[in-house]
Amino acid sequence: HDGPALPKLRLPVVCPSGPVRRSRVARVFTQEHPYQLHSLSVASDQHYFLSADDLTIHLWHPDHGAEGLTLLDLRPERLEDLSETITAARFHRSHCGLLAFAMSSGVTHTADLRIGLRCRSYAASFNGASAGLPPGTACDKVEASQRPFLAAVSGIAFHPTDDRVLATRDVLSVKLWDLAQPAEPFLVLPVQAPCFRNALPRLCESEAVFDRFPVVWSPDGMVLATGLYRNEWATVTV
Repeated sequence: HDGPALPKLRLPVVCPSGPVRRSRVARVFTQEHPYQLHSLSVASDQHYFLSADDLTIHLWHPDHGAEGLTLLDLRPERLEDLSETITAARFHRSHCGLLAFAMSSGVTHTADLRIGLRCRSYAASFNGASAGLPPGTACDKVEASQRPFLAAVSGIAFHPTDDRVLATRDVLSVKLWDLAQPAEPFLVLPVQAPCFRNALPRLCESEAVFDRFPVVWSPDGMVLATGLYRNEWATVTV
């Protein structure tokens, strides 16, 4: 070739990248829940997991998708008789037989599956409604009939290092409970801004009062994170 020199031609090279991982649906669990799921939690022994919707909680084994066990069923004969719904459910972090589930009434129950596989009786009950609203809340501006909406628990989380501590989240605060002393929370952490608490009457008249906010712990148990209105979230140092 007598013309100008051409640049070197570089060909792509195939480099080994190791095994390629692909996900696939291993099993589908169906035919049990009448409403949309809001909670999934795996037991600490990794052998079982629970699923929950507004009215039922079911226990599953990963290898037996067609054989779910109903732990709790709140479905009444008539929908008009329904007084409360399930808002969250979670297994304890280290005791595989202990679970907690929260209600729209503001009460959170714990149940011990070693005593019975049906949640007909509770190991303890934590009544957030009886604990009252956080200090500084404009209670006098909220109708008595609307206050239960503010106490409804929408998120629960067991402490990652202390087996006795449970966090519950309602509209205005995060409450910390000692599992051995369910009479009242040992700490109430307001999470909504004071200016927001003054707007409670308008909130209680809107659908936003039914919004649900999860709550999670940091791995060391020193910080809580939870959602807020206006697409915000907050961290609280305990």
